[in-house]
Amino acid sequence: MTIDINPWAFGTMILPWTTLSIIVSASGGIAWMLRHAHSLGVRPRVMHSIALRTVLWSLLGARLFHLMDHASFYVDVPFQAFYVWNGGLSLWGALIIGGSGALWHAKRNGARVPAFSDALTLAGLATLLAGRFGDFLAGERLGMGTSLPWAVTYVNERSVAFSTGPTHPVALYEAFVAMALLVGLIRFRGKIQEGWGVFIAFAGYSLGRLAIGFVTVDQTMAKLDASQWVAIAILIVIGIFAVRSKKRSRSLGNRTRTQDKARGENT
Repeated sequence: MTIDINPWAFGTMILPWTTLSIIVSASGGIAWMLRHAHSLGVRPRVMHSIALRTVLWSLLGARLFHLMDHASFYVDVPFQAFYVWNGGLSLWGALIIGGSGALWHAKRNGARVPAFSDALTLAGLATLLAGRFGDFLAGERLGMGTSLPWAVTYVNERSVAFSTGPTHPVALYEAFVAMALLVGLIRFRGKIQEGWGVFIAFAGYSLGRLAIGFVTVDQTMAKLDASQWVAIAILIVIGIFAVRSKKRSRSLGNRTRTQDKARGENT
């Protein structure tokens, strides 16, 4: 597969395809959540405020995670930490900090947090899917060289992946993971406990990033790149939460049965 597309949408350097796709999809996600604001326990006006704060939290988290990941570089040139126009945003930071900030603001404003988190997860996955497809078009996610039939070659000289030869389309892999999770959560929405969609999405995407990390060209630490270590940490946290939640549910179930039995004996 050969791609000869200018990574700058409409030929302007300040608007890469990735940025354009994220703006369009995020706007669609916000509009969708505004439409369902009342069912989520939030007034439309408040939802606007939450959406704006979520965007700011996401940008802050994305930049902070990038700075931590490339701390050795910014130690020598600390002032460049503020040069956001040069790029440098971490998806993990946007997802973790942005999602946490959104749920915090939603809770403060009386939203039905489980339902809100499920809706936010669907909007987030749609945005992630579009963003990674934009990355794929622009060639901004570098993969290792490969001779597989679906290898992609970027021939536009403005592309980051120009002259790297046939490589793994890692951005497209991540887009497929996001799409599979999005379709699965929508398809089985009625069978998934309310509020658990976000955990399923984070776990599924973490597994995907862990696998895809083996065909990227990012710097590695102990044979794993930074995104893979974050994915492992998220899987551990979700695993612990799931085990504790199951024990809590079992304990509540036993307590309820004991109380019902006591009532029966009293009568």
